[in-house]
Amino acid sequence: MNILGIGLLVFQVQLASISGTVTKPGSNEPLPGATAILRPASAESPSLARSLQLTAERSQFQSAQNSRLRFAITGDDGRFTVGDIEPGDYRLLVQSPLYGGVAYGQRRPDGPGAILTIKAGQALADLKISMAPTGTIAGRVTGRGGEPLAYARVQALRFGYQEGKLNLTATQITTTDDRGEYRLFWLSSGRYVVVASAAAAPMIPGATTPPIRPGGIDLTGDLPFQGRPGLPIILGARQEGTSFVKHLLDDGTLREESWLPTYYPATTDRTQATPVDVVVGSTAGASVTGINITLGPSPVQKVRGRVSNGNQVTVTLLPAAEGTDSRLINTTASVIDGSFEFSGIIPGPYYLTAQNRNGLVATPIAVLVGDRDVENLALAMAPAITLSAHVALEGVTPGTPDGLTGLVGTMRSELVAVPRATLTQRNSQLGPGNRMNWTNVPPGNYQLSLQQPALREDQKRFHIKSIRLGREDAFETIRVSPGATDVLEVVLTTESGSVEGTAIGRAGDPAANVTIVLVPANARKRTSLYSSLVTGNDGKFRFQEVPTGDYKLFAWDDVEPGAWANAEFIAPYESRGRAVRISGNGKEEVQLNVIYNR
Repeated sequence: MNILGIGLLVFQVQLASISGTVTKPGSNEPLPGATAILRPASAESPSLARSLQLTAERSQFQSAQNSRLRFAITGDDGRFTVGDIEPGDYRLLVQSPLYGGVAYGQRRPDGPGAILTIKAGQALADLKISMAPTGTIAGRVTGRGGEPLAYARVQALRFGYQEGKLNLTATQITTTDDRGEYRLFWLSSGRYVVVASAAAAPMIPGATTPPIRPGGIDLTGDLPFQGRPGLPIILGARQEGTSFVKHLLDDGTLREESWLPTYYPATTDRTQATPVDVVVGSTAGASVTGINITLGPSPVQKVRGRVSNGNQVTVTLLPAAEGTDSRLINTTASVIDGSFEFSGIIPGPYYLTAQNRNGLVATPIAVLVGDRDVENLALAMAPAITLSAHVALEGVTPGTPDGLTGLVGTMRSELVAVPRATLTQRNSQLGPGNRMNWTNVPPGNYQLSLQQPALREDQKRFHIKSIRLGREDAFETIRVSPGATDVLEVVLTTESGSVEGTAIGRAGDPAANVTIVLVPANARKRTSLYSSLVTGNDGKFRFQEVPTGDYKLFAWDDVEPGAWANAEFIAPYESRGRAVRISGNGKEEVQLNVIYNR
C-alpha cells in the first residue's frame, strides 16, 4: 500500500457513527420516515426552527462549507444510523412531517438541544428520541349578533425573550371555517394569548393557512402562496385598523370605528387578555375548548400634529411593540402648513418620525395612543447625519491584506427591541480606506454590529474590541446628536479565548441537559457577547472563540431561552454566577453549580 493509501486508511479509522431510535409522542411505538440531522454545534447556533428549515436546502448542506452535516431517514422500526462523522461537538435534530421537530436532549420546545461530543472512531449507539406530544386550543369566532364569522384569522401568541425584552410572537395561525370554528394545534405546553381578527378581504373557497409544525417556522410572512393550484391564500389580518366606518352617536358626534383584533375573552388591549394554559402530559396531548371570541367594530383614534422646517415630508408611525399589526404607517404632511393626520389607529405604543428627499429628518418621538385622539404633536426637521466609521484590525500592518473585504456594518436604533424596517436599521459595506458610511441617520442611540464574510480555512473570526466616537466610549451605545461630525473609530481583533467545565447537580454529580450561559459582565446591551449551550450526558460544556473580556457563567436546570439578557430576570441570580476572565488564547476551566427553580 502506498503512502497515500495509508493516510486515507488512518483518516477513515478516525471517523465515527451514531445510531438510535425515534418514537411517536408519549409511546414506544417507532416512527418511520423521520429525518435525523446531525450538525456541528456552536456556542451561537441557529434556532431549532432554522435548523429544521435547512432540511429543505440539503443541496447547500452538501457543499464544502457544510461537509460535516449528516442526514439519515428512520426505517419502519424507527431506527437510524449516521456514519462518516468527524470527531467534534454536534447537535442531533429530528424532523417529522407528522409531529414537527425536536432536538436530542431538548428541555423546552423553543430551547437548544444537548451537545454530543463524538470521539474518533466512536460508535455511539442506542440514542432515544421521542417526538413531543402537543395540545390544541379550539373555539368559535362570532359577530356581536351571534353570527359565525368565516375566515377570521386566529393566532396563538406566546411571550418570548428577544434582545432581553418580552415580546408576543405568533406560534400558530389558522382561520375559521363556515361555522366560525377554529382549531389551533401542534401547541407545546405553555401559556398562550389567543387573538382573532376579521378577514379584511373575501376569502377564496379552498384556501387555507398551513399550520406551523412544532419547532417549525411561519413560512407565509407577508407573501401570498398557493393553498391549491391557482388559489392564493389571502392573509386577511394584515391591515387591521385601516378600514374604518363612521358611527353616529346619540349626541350627534361621529366616531370612527374599525374591526380591531380582539384578544380572548373580549378585549382589544392585549395587556388585559386572559391567558390560555395548555398543559401537555408526557403521554398525551391536551385539548382546551370553548375559547370563544366575539368580534365587532371598536373605536379607533387619530394622531395629528405638525412638521416644521421642511417640505414634501413623509411622516411615519411605527408600532413600538410586537403584535398583530407591525407594519409601518406612512402619510404625507401638508405642503401648506406642515400638518399631518393618521386615521384608524389602533391603541398602543408607537414611535413617530419624518424625513424628506432633501436630507432632512426628525428625531423620533414616543406616542401612546389610548381611548382618545392624540393631538398637537410637533416634529422639527433638521439636516440628516452621515455617520462615518474607520475600521482597523488590531495587529495588522497597514497596507497588508487583512481579510476585511466584504465586511458589512449594521447600525441599529435602540428604539425598538426587534428592528422591522429601514427606519430602525441601516447597513454599510466596507469601502476604500476601510471606511463605512451610513446616510440619513436621525439623532438617537444606536448599536453597531458587523457581519463577516465567509471565512477561509486560514482565517480567524473578528470581534469588536472597541468603539469610540470622539472622546466617548461607544462600545455599548453610540449616541448620535444633531450636527454630529466625529468619525467612529472601530478596532477589531482576532484575539479570543475559551472556557470549559462541568455542571454539578444537587447530588454533586455531573448534570446532563442543563443550560449553560455566558453573560458579559458589563456591556450587556451587546447581545453578540452572550452565548449559551446545553451540557451533554457527561455534564461538560465548552465555549470557544469567545471575545476577550470579563464574563459571568450561569447553569440553569430549566430557563426560558433568552431570559438571561433581561435585567429584571437575571438580577436575583447575579450572586450565583461564576466570574471568569477570557484572555487572548487563554483557556479557563470551571465547575458550575446548577441553579434549580423548583
